[in-house]
Amino acid sequence: MRIVLGAWTAVFTGLLSTYVTVRFHVAGAAPFGALPIALPAVNAAVAVVSTLTLQWGLLRIRRGHALELAAALIATLVLGLLFAGMQGVLLWRLASAGAFASGTTLVQVGRALVVALVLQLSSGLVALAVLLVRSLDGRYGAARHQEVNAWGLYWAAVVGSWLVVFAVLWGA
Repeated sequence: MRIVLGAWTAVFTGLLSTYVTVRFHVAGAAPFGALPIALPAVNAAVAVVSTLTLQWGLLRIRRGHALELAAALIATLVLGLLFAGMQGVLLWRLASAGAFASGTTLVQVGRALVVALVLQLSSGLVALAVLLVRSLDGRYGAARHQEVNAWGLYWAAVVGSWLVVFAVLWGA
């Protein structure tokens, strides 16, 4: 899992560095900043809450409360799906506003960021669903929850990636 997290960190660092460099060297280059901040801000809050519910589930399973882990995974998965849906609406709004229309370097980097975010989010949601099924199957307990812990770190990285992208795209 450390290798996977390191790889995602490298991908996002490279893409965000390129975005910031191009954005500040091209006059008037701000395809994302022209949109209202409310939707991405609410989306960031939903993402943070989803991480907190998963961490609560980890605390409960460490104390042997398997049913509470399942409840936390259900809440995290629902919030994660809400997060994904809101990302879809946000991407649709960006595309409708023409943010991805031109072939400039900035737009190409923006597209690459979107692809990376979608891949990372999709794999995180699949992992949450698998964890939920296994949790309901009784596979996790106080002594056996390392898999949940590892994917909890991954989900935190998914959320962290969005928070950094949000800060760079809307804060810059």
